[in-house]
Amino acid sequence: MKKIMLGFVFLFVFLNCVYAAPLEIQVNPQNITAKPFTTANYKLTITNNQDVNDSFLISLSGENLFWRMTGVILKKIDANSSDTVNMVFYPTDGYRGVFEYIVTVSSTTNPEIKASKKIYLEVPPDLKINNFSVTKEGNVLDLKLRIYSIKEKNLKIEFRVKDSKGNVIASDSVMESINGNKLVTKQIKMPDNVLAGEYTAEAKIEGTNLSVSKSFSVPEVHNVVKKREVKENPLYKQVRLVITNEGNVPEKNYRITESSSIDFMTGLVTLPEKNCYDREGKRICEYVIDEIQPGESKEVTYTISYLPTYTVYIVLLLLALGFVFFSFFRAAKPKINKKHIKKSENRHSIVLEIKNPFYHYLKDVVVKDWVSPLGHVLSDEIKAVKPVIKRLETGTELVWNLGSMKPREERVLTYDIKTLVQGSLKMPRAKAKMVSKDGRKIKISSNPLIIE
Repeated sequence: MKKIMLGFVFLFVFLNCVYAAPLEIQVNPQNITAKPFTTANYKLTITNNQDVNDSFLISLSGENLFWRMTGVILKKIDANSSDTVNMVFYPTDGYRGVFEYIVTVSSTTNPEIKASKKIYLEVPPDLKINNFSVTKEGNVLDLKLRIYSIKEKNLKIEFRVKDSKGNVIASDSVMESINGNKLVTKQIKMPDNVLAGEYTAEAKIEGTNLSVSKSFSVPEVHNVVKKREVKENPLYKQVRLVITNEGNVPEKNYRITESSSIDFMTGLVTLPEKNCYDREGKRICEYVIDEIQPGESKEVTYTISYLPTYTVYIVLLLLALGFVFFSFFRAAKPKINKKHIKKSENRHSIVLEIKNPFYHYLKDVVVKDWVSPLGHVLSDEIKAVKPVIKRLETGTELVWNLGSMKPREERVLTYDIKTLVQGSLKMPRAKAKMVSKDGRKIKISSNPLIIE
């Protein structure tokens, strides 16, 4: 494989040598900007790819050839060699613009061997605008204007923003000292809720005929905000809706829909009754606003009576109280929680919390937990209440006889295990059984546990 790659490299070099042009030229730089009465220097590199020495004639075509200062017009170059010649221009006043020149190099021994390149010389005006850009962020326009001045000048630049009808909607100006190229920036805030459409940003240098403009668009924004104001007393509630168009396009046939329980809604102050209907136990009322202009607000008001619904409130209150008492008795039931604390990569501490809230007096409290064969109980490190441990082929059983528990008493049982496998180990629920003061047997269990 290495020999094949070397062969390709050799072939590439050989072909380049065989097919290279007998004459090559390069001009660097190809474009120069120069003020009047300053020099512009181009470097012309001539490469003689022939196997013989040769002399080359350098000629130039284009406008204002008298700008070229006296230089080399005939250059001798050895075989398979290169050399560089300076071409210096000295532009004078009275001419402005970009001037194109063609540099031609030809062999004196064989005129058929020749090469040409185009070069460009820009003589800028005393003052010009090079670039103008507009960036919109919200209602703020970021305007950037690049100006060139051949000598230092204090200029006043005026910025205007116009709508599609030519009306000025925002303007500002700035004073700048310009010498050479300078970027002038300005931020202009457009009015709020400016309508969607095409706009034009303009920049003009005061006292000159230099100006530039850039078009930009404002996209449509639909944003209708509904504000609700409520006045309420024990007998009725009055609702006032204020609908404001905060977008930038008119909203036509804007529909408002309000719903309430049929028992609640008794009448609408501004909504005619024919626009209301009942559906699925609700009174639905609609109102259509013909048009809302940007920045404009419209109002809708209606009232709701509470008299028909006091009975419903009482029923709901009783249900809520029943739910509270049910939740209380459920919370008062004894609980057992199971969690773990990771001590090292494969060592974990299992914690059992037995809580006896509120009024219970418990006796004969027995707690059981189970560890699968994939975990080993470290019995020698149990420092608190020690359980009875039974090791079986199917796992390890731990049993604690806690005796009695007083109301609001909590017991915490802990033991350490060492996992014998990588990955997750599922721990079953811990269980507890006990007897209440009135002889009722109670059984509870914890949540299952997964050890990572």
